[in-house]
Amino acid sequence: MRDDQVTRLLRLRAAPPAVSPGFVRRPHLEDRITAAVRGPVTLVSAGPGYGKTLTLASWGPRGQGSRPGGMAGDGRNR
Repeated sequence: MRDDQVTRLLRLRAAPPAVSPGFVRRPHLEDRITAAVRGPVTLVSAGPGYGKTLTLASWGPRGQGSRPGGMAGDGRNR
């Protein structure tokens, strides 16, 4: 893989996805995330399709200096 491809891939993995206009916000989860980010790392864990990525993306603007990032736990991050 070329350096420019690696850079592009890292940007894609580090940038939160866009939240669509029809997304159903979960304020109670966003509040729990806000309370949890007092430490250097916060883990959000749930099964596929539970909305982790979009919930973090919708919370992101409220993160006040936090920088959400993602990592798949299925072996793709080698």
